[in-house]
Formats: sequence, C-alpha cells, structure tokens
Amino acid sequence: MSRILKGYRWRFERLLRAFGAQNVSKGVDILLGRAKELAQSEELSINQALAQVNMELVQKLAKYRRLCRGPLNRKEKPKVLLCDAGLGALARWLRACGQRALWRPGVDDSELVSYAAQTGAVLISSDSMLTERRVVRMGKVQLIWVPPDMPVLNQLTCVLVELDLRPQQARCMSCGGELVRVDKNSVKDRIPPRTWVWRDEYFICTSCHKLYWEGSHWEKIARKLEAIGVIPKLMTEE
Repeated sequence: MSRILKGYRWRFERLLRAFGAQNVSKGVDILLGRAKELAQSEELSINQALAQVNMELVQKLAKYRRLCRGPLNRKEKPKVLLCDAGLGALARWLRACGQRALWRPGVDDSELVSYAAQTGAVLISSDSMLTERRVVRMGKVQLIWVPPDMPVLNQLTCVLVELDLRPQQARCMSCGGELVRVDKNSVKDRIPPRTWVWRDEYFICTSCHKLYWEGSHWEKIARKLEAIGVIPKLMTEE
C-alpha cells in the first residue's frame, strides 16, 4: 500500500467515525472504490481522485454538524495544534483562524510525537507513516493526517472540520501570539502615513510585537477564508 493511500484510508476511517458509521471498514472500501471510478471516468490521477472524494466527505461532515447544531464530539477543544516540518503554511492559516498552532521545522517526527503525548497537543502531519505509531493507534496521541500535495486552504478546511473548530480572534500569523489592541498614538511611528489617516484600530502581538491592522493584505486573506466558510476577525501586519 502506498503512503498516500495509507494516509487517505486513515482519514476516511476518522471521518466516517465522526458520522457515527457502524461499518467503518466497509465505508472506507466504498470511498476508495469511488476514488478509483472517479480517476477512470474523469481521467484523474488516483491522488487527485482521492483528494476529491476526501473534500466531498469533509463538506458533508461540515454540513451534518451544522444541522446537528453543534459538535458531534463534546470533548474539550484541543489547546495546541502541533504542525510538522512540512506544514508551516498551514500553521500560519490556523493562527489566522485564532488557533494555537505550533510549527517546529527543525524537529523530527519522534520528538513531535513525544511532545504531543506529553502535552496533549493534536499532531498534524503529512507523513502517513505516523499512523502506525503505537501511541497513535492506542489513542494516546491524536493525529490529523493531511495530504502533502493538497492546497493549504483545503488542508485548513480538513483540520477545522475534523476537529470541529470554530474561528476565534486571529493570532499573530508569524509566531501564534495573542493580539491586543493598542492606542493609535502609541505606535504612530510604526504606521504608514496613509494608513494612519483611514485606520483607527491597531493590534500588537504580545510575543513578537508585530503591529497589525485591518487592511488590504488581510482583506484578501479574509476573502479566501470566507470562501471555505471561515469568517475570522483579521488584521494586517506592518
């Protein structure tokens, strides 16, 4: 079995369980069969077909949860999302949605798994081999697998839907720190003259001290997020 196929099998199992499916194994086989048929009929690669089937299932789960008026899983929301070395862009987008996303590019998988086990962080990885780790199989580490070749906004949708996360106040996209409002006059020397005239609300990251405000850069980000059903409060950085 290829690594990508292994990852999708893992994803399909998790998504079907979120629906409360009774025969998960049969459901996975049906979804894999659907992908093979789609690849032949639409002349897609099997990876493209699997990605399409995955997103269809994710969208159905999102709709199902809205109809249920809340999350299917009432457990406490994860406090930290731990992204592996290849998911730096995803970590930034998760922060834009207000999630506490960590990105550790210089840390290997074993250390990430150990950290997640010790802290209770949700591990997000594009490495399907992690699904074979004992701590993952036993449920001691919660793993979200995302396809490495999937567009980042689709990855974001998968994570938000699978964990049933709702948008919160945006965090610093660079470091994930909290953003707090500051008096406009106290940061006047950091604000471009034209921006000073037409913007009154400014925010500073409590960790790296970057300055943010709502502007054209973040408006583009907001439009992309709204396109996938996410409407966070966003600012733009200096």
